[in-house]
Amino acid sequence: MTPAVFEHPGVRAFEVRGEGMAPTVRAGDFLMVRHAHGYDGEGVYILDFIGDGGAPYRAERVPVMGRREVRIHHDNPAYSRHVIGLDEFNNVCRAKVVAELRMKVSRCELKELAA
Repeated sequence: MTPAVFEHPGVRAFEVRGEGMAPTVRAGDFLMVRHAHGYDGEGVYILDFIGDGGAPYRAERVPVMGRREVRIHHDNPAYSRHVIGLDEFNNVCRAKVVAELRMKVSRCELKELAA
């Protein structure tokens, strides 16, 4: 049975590039995402700072009264953590992750299986 998230019209696949979210997800894995206009709770978001389609970041509000900031980071400890303003976050936010799909085979292996 196919999970409903894969057939929902508001959800699309996002292929992970790079190792920023390793070991949680790796390059070539897929995230199922829904469109998001901004922060709507803790989770993993696709943020696009440079116009390249974006990358996944874990995000959470800074829990200090009166501060409109969001703490963002990749899961890979080799990458630094940042705090950005909520308005900036909302401007670069493209999607929120609703599911992760870890690949056990490479794209080349999938093509061979289809042949």
